[in-house]
Amino acid sequence: MDSPIPEKNKTGWLEHLEAESWSAELIISGAAIYGALQLPWLLTKLIHYSLLNFSDDILEIMYLVFIYLTFAITILMVNFVMHFVLRSLWVGLIGLSSVFPQGINEESEAFSKSYIQQLKHDFGDLRGYNEKIDRLCSIIFAFSFSFAMIFLSIAVMVLTIAGIAYWIHQFNQQIPISMVFFSILSLVLLPGMLNGLLNHKKLREMAWVQKIHYPVLFKGVSRIMFHVFFEPVYYINSIFITNFKKRQYSLSVLTYMALVLPVFAGVFIQSHAIFANKDYYFKYANREDRFYPLHYEDQLGDNQLIQNPMIPSAQIEGSGLNLFLPLPMREETRLYQKYGAYPNDPQLSASENTLKSRAWFREQAGKYFHIEVNGKKYTPSLRGYNHRNAYEYGFLTFIPASLCKEGENVIYIRSEYQVDGKKRECYIPFWYSNR
Repeated sequence: MDSPIPEKNKTGWLEHLEAESWSAELIISGAAIYGALQLPWLLTKLIHYSLLNFSDDILEIMYLVFIYLTFAITILMVNFVMHFVLRSLWVGLIGLSSVFPQGINEESEAFSKSYIQQLKHDFGDLRGYNEKIDRLCSIIFAFSFSFAMIFLSIAVMVLTIAGIAYWIHQFNQQIPISMVFFSILSLVLLPGMLNGLLNHKKLREMAWVQKIHYPVLFKGVSRIMFHVFFEPVYYINSIFITNFKKRQYSLSVLTYMALVLPVFAGVFIQSHAIFANKDYYFKYANREDRFYPLHYEDQLGDNQLIQNPMIPSAQIEGSGLNLFLPLPMREETRLYQKYGAYPNDPQLSASENTLKSRAWFREQAGKYFHIEVNGKKYTPSLRGYNHRNAYEYGFLTFIPASLCKEGENVIYIRSEYQVDGKKRECYIPFWYSNR
């Protein structure tokens, strides 16, 4: 039988590993910064795909997923940059200690004795200051992964519940997906809220509470919520909670979130996740009194998804202009809700029915969009088109020069997409010259 490893040797190995961990942290942190900075791009691609291919019911749920994923990405970005900067500072201070091992020179005449003593009291010696930064770096490193895993776990849980809600909706389409989703989510979150309530000092020492608090509410429910991340998330957070005072830990988390929120807002806005919100999509860029860059192809930004009707430019010269009418899945769903689906003719072949359904869909699209040029209704010929920007599906049509006048013109588009009984409107002003 093998003899156990002496406790002294195990402790020495652990202390040696802790002492050398900074180099591994620095390498991992540097690589993680590079990787984390790529994540917003991947998130944007996921969001763009969702905006083009999901209906409002699904997007309402995906909006929550986007929020949690953005938080996870933001936390990784902020924490790894902070860790890299502080760990680099720590390495610099190690080098500085080899030059000035005593740290602040108490014999210096640069300040008064009282001033230097107060400096020494506040900052301590160089070794103590290094240890303070070292501890902070280690906390940040563990904290970043812990909180990122929390938000990622919640995002996965929300996606899973959304999948279950969608599956139930397929069996009975009279039941809205959102209603099923939030009902299941409430059932999942209820034990978690009960877990927090039973942790109150007046309740947690009761015998019946102790029988269910940890084994049922904590281990059982938390494993469902945090699944594969359960052990690292709860172990790391339990270390923090049991080693910091509750007030201190809560204030630290609130301060940290205040630091993260501005970065989160920037990433969230740039990713266009806000368009998953039905009200925002409905109201965005619907004012008649201003120009919006998103209505003009020559002002389209990098990684910007086309969500509104678009013309080539705000200044048009020549014989007319193209008009692109995007039709994401949320609008296509509304089109089918209003006009129904094409009824297949059993006397026709599959290919003939396909051709008929395409013609039918094009006809319904002509009804779905109401177009006016300078106040006069225009009924154009619409053709299906995938825009070269991000392959957005929609319809392309042409506005002839005969409808345009010298100077300022306005194209008005109203679709059957509705929120609170109001139809979505869009105004595209432009200057026209026939020269």
